[in-house]
Amino acid sequence: MNFKITIQYDGANFYGWAAQPNKRTLQQTLVDHFQNLFKLDEVKLYGSGRTDRFVHAKGQVFNVHLTNLKIDSDQLKKALNASLDDDLKVIDVVAVDNSFHAQYDAINKTYEYVIDTTHFSLFERNYCWQINQQINLNKLKEALAIFVGEFDFLSYSTSELYDTTRTINFINVKEENQYIKIYINANGFLKNMVRMIVAASVDYSLDKVELDQLKQWLKEPKKGASTKLAPGCGLYLLEVNY
Repeated sequence: MNFKITIQYDGANFYGWAAQPNKRTLQQTLVDHFQNLFKLDEVKLYGSGRTDRFVHAKGQVFNVHLTNLKIDSDQLKKALNASLDDDLKVIDVVAVDNSFHAQYDAINKTYEYVIDTTHFSLFERNYCWQINQQINLNKLKEALAIFVGEFDFLSYSTSELYDTTRTINFINVKEENQYIKIYINANGFLKNMVRMIVAASVDYSLDKVELDQLKQWLKEPKKGASTKLAPGCGLYLLEVNY
């Protein structure tokens, strides 16, 4: 059977999604639990995409093929949550067609980026970008707006892919207590794309770069044009739509 599984995790405790030798990663943690729980020699598990170290998820999706295993969705969810540590939680399990693939069947994804410019709690430092400067919210929105649409985002990524064109469907900005929350939805994302867009837009809001420069990097894509990364700790994979 093939199961579509939605999870949440605290990225501060993992070295990203992809398996790495001698590192606690999400992919390897999940594979280990499936193997131990169900005594499996091999587990085929596919994520909707990779998240980097410190990046969190409120709605990451993966699918897993469990051959010759008789178990329903509710049983699988309960079994996994009973064995997983408290920084990784299964929130939904659905049996799907064997052809379903969490990455290739995704229509779009939404990321959330959280900025704090006033509070600076020690206990929240791993869950937002703490900036000790006053962000001009109107200028932040103005900068973010230029990225909506279809563009070659080579300047705003560290991707090694041949095709770096993506379509951002919307970017919304919301103020919530001391936080500025940025929501970005696109048909796909390149490596570090969200973090570089956020960093460049914040720099414009702080008068550290001209808007024309950000537009030029979009108009004339060049790897390495934009180099600043917003911290991974403020980034959350919010939702994957199919």
